[in-house]
Amino acid sequence: MTILISRVTLKDACGKADISDAEHVNRAKQYQTTGDLKATLIELKSALQQNPKNSEARLLLGELYVLIGNGAAAEKELKKAIQIGVSGRYIQKLQGKSLFLQGRYEDVLATLSKMDVSTQVDLLVLQGEARLGLQENSLAQTAFQEALSIKPGDPAALLG
Repeated sequence: MTILISRVTLKDACGKADISDAEHVNRAKQYQTTGDLKATLIELKSALQQNPKNSEARLLLGELYVLIGNGAAAEKELKKAIQIGVSGRYIQKLQGKSLFLQGRYEDVLATLSKMDVSTQVDLLVLQGEARLGLQENSLAQTAFQEALSIKPGDPAALLG
């Protein structure tokens, strides 16, 4: 007897089925497309159980944790992703968001200081949000205004 958990059988989730870690990642992407985040999480964890060095699964899991607001879990997964070779602006942005979710605003700014945020609306907004968290309102306003000068009408920048 198998138990159904969000359209993923317990047999599949435990990795006992004959599918690879790459197939688990593909399934996770399909579930995420349909909005089934629980099934996405199960598939990504199954992929990592089979292959802890699957960088795509690590990055997607970190991204999922940011999406659901679990900053500490996201930070942990993103650090592991970096350790196995994932790099670039996108993962740095996710790191900044994971720190923001934890209320670690100074760490967000330290992460952003390593990047060129001057032309990146999403990073300027994150910078503004971190400044607001530190109650540096005039610096926050400057960041939001810079974001709006690049992309007028940006909802996140307007909200800031």
